[in-house]
Amino acid sequence: MSVVRGALRTAVVATVAATALGALAPLPARAATHDDYSTGIALLSAGRYDEARQAFERAIGAKPQSSSRHDYFPYYELGIAWQGAGSCRRALDAWGEEERQGEIAKGKQGADLHARQQGCKQLLAQMDQLAGRIEQEASAALPLVAQLEAKASAARTAEARGTLSRSGLVPGTLRAELQQMGAQAHAAANDEGRQKLQDLEARLTALRRDVPATIEAMGAADARAGERAVAERHAAETRAAKRAAAAAPAAASKPPAALVTAVNAFLRGDAPATLQAVDGFQAASPLAAAHACLLRAAALHAQALATAGGGAPQLDAARQALTGCAWREQGLQLSPRIFSPRFAVFAQAIR
Repeated sequence: MSVVRGALRTAVVATVAATALGALAPLPARAATHDDYSTGIALLSAGRYDEARQAFERAIGAKPQSSSRHDYFPYYELGIAWQGAGSCRRALDAWGEEERQGEIAKGKQGADLHARQQGCKQLLAQMDQLAGRIEQEASAALPLVAQLEAKASAARTAEARGTLSRSGLVPGTLRAELQQMGAQAHAAANDEGRQKLQDLEARLTALRRDVPATIEAMGAADARAGERAVAERHAAETRAAKRAAAAAPAAASKPPAALVTAVNAFLRGDAPATLQAVDGFQAASPLAAAHACLLRAAALHAQALATAGGGAPQLDAARQALTGCAWREQGLQLSPRIFSPRFAVFAQAIR
């Protein structure tokens, strides 16, 4: 009988101990959840949003169900941590879960959650609009790059072409940058990089200013080069005119009397008088000598034609007179007002 009583007492003690252990086992987890949640709220108050987020995520891992009875709204607080860290999209996800569970509607935090949701939605809409505007403006800037490229191709001077490198606006690189801006803007909006979006917008503003200024600078450089070319050409013409004026007195001076006599005699058809005048002429310059040489040959050519009758003219004397005659070198022309076409053909054939 005592054995039965002892066994019964042992069984009762074991049952009570097991029940007590079962009741006490969850307490450490609940305590940890409460500690993480309280720690997260303290970190939020201190503005340490990333650490607060981690604390709330640990609390949710241990106890995912919100409770208005225990004033436990971990998704609401997690959303505030994400909002403080600069991510409204993640905050809205967390608040959405809090709303779905429905407990927060029973607490005083419900109105604040809705106000925060509205603020984040408005901010995200503004960022999406800014990203869209950056994409449109980047596309609108591409024709400016085409103008810059065309201007670079048409640039006549090294000074104009060098304007591109000085401005840092190489068309190919610039076109690639603009084409990437739309994707970068949308990525920044999705990542909620407000500063990145503002940087992209500032870059676009600078490009809209710098590209036309560079095009204008290239045109001005080419214009200056054109003005310099005109000035240099004018100076060269002036120098040539001065050199011609310096050489002109000898050419423009009154021709020798003997040469004038020879020309007049030749124009009258008097070949002997032409030869007589030329024979007594002392040429003072290569140009005068070339004139005399042509007149002698033309007079001899005319005499040969006149004495030939119906036979072949004896042109050896005229040919000999033209041999070594430097009339071409002196720039003389066989004027049809003085020389016959037949003599012109004859003279042109002799070198």
